[in-house]
Amino acid sequence: MSRMAAEEGAINLSQGFPDFPVSQELIELIYKNMTAGHNQYAPMPGTPALRKSIADVVLKHISVKLILKTK
Repeated sequence: MSRMAAEEGAINLSQGFPDFPVSQELIELIYKNMTAGHNQYAPMPGTPALRKSIADVVLKHISVKLILKTK
């Protein structure tokens, strides 16, 4: 996949090889969660906590847009 992406001038999303520095905060969060046993892929629809967080953010932004449009 890497060779094909390079040949086609595409962005290779198949492997996690970031070409930028990773923050220490992210490394610590990953370590904390990996040692707590969170080391598997999440279910396809997401975990309940993540889904709720996303719904809260979307609702907040939609509510703000609705309020702004009515004024």
